[in-house]
Amino acid sequence: GGAGGGRFGGRTSSSSGAPTGAGDAWPPVSPADMARYHQRFHQADTNGNGRLTGGEVVPVLMSLDAPKEVLKDIWALADSDKDGVIAWPEFLVAIYLTERAREGRKPPQSLPPGPFPPLQQQQGVGSINMRPPPSPGHSRKPSTDMFSGGTGMDGPASSIGGLGGTS
Repeated sequence: GGAGGGRFGGRTSSSSGAPTGAGDAWPPVSPADMARYHQRFHQADTNGNGRLTGGEVVPVLMSLDAPKEVLKDIWALADSDKDGVIAWPEFLVAIYLTERAREGRKPPQSLPPGPFPPLQQQQGVGSINMRPPPSPGHSRKPSTDMFSGGTGMDGPASSIGGLGGTS
């Protein structure tokens, strides 16, 4: 006979309904997209000061084939401090909104609260406040048996190799 492996059918889906509010949620940025945006930023940042002028950003955004009439709205949203140059977090907003505009999604009137654009969570980070149940194998009972005394060894198995008798 073989051990019958019972399959678990409880796959929970991560999307718990659309959030109420303006339209549907903005799609999160994947780590791959993030790397691509970072590369674009460094290519555009020719003098390496970590800030891009309009003249450096516009060619990047134009190259994404988004409708030109939304680019100035996107710039206005991205340049949040209105200093005419955008740093990396602002560039992230700009290139993200430009790619969404290319897909036919208009930029918002103002950026939603919280981090924007949303970042794709790595594997289940959402349950930070849930403490895992204590596993039954590690109940600390007083060490009456001889192997669980406070030796630094892995238990009895580590010394077995030296016990072989001569044939």
